[in-house]
Amino acid sequence: MLGTQAEGQLNVLRSFRDKILTEHFSGAEVEKYYTISASLLEGIEKVADKDAVFKDLYNKYIATSINAINQNDEATAFALFREAMQHLTEMYLYQ
Repeated sequence: MLGTQAEGQLNVLRSFRDKILTEHFSGAEVEKYYTISASLLEGIEKVADKDAVFKDLYNKYIATSINAINQNDEATAFALFREAMQHLTEMYLYQ
């Protein structure tokens, strides 16, 4: 969706995952993400307006999380991660 802009953003998110999530917050939540992420993507892919779903997820959770991470607000980024996982699980898991 973002082309070359995504590479820098992915690096920010990976760094957050590796340095903050796994060290300071529940590693179980990160494990859950990796366990169910493929199923979540499958569920989203079945939605007629999947591009709108991805754009909404980006705007509501990803961009906001990256902004929080860049401001060293790990607690907000983690809260957004948890909220996104809850939303995605409720809406798209096993659809």
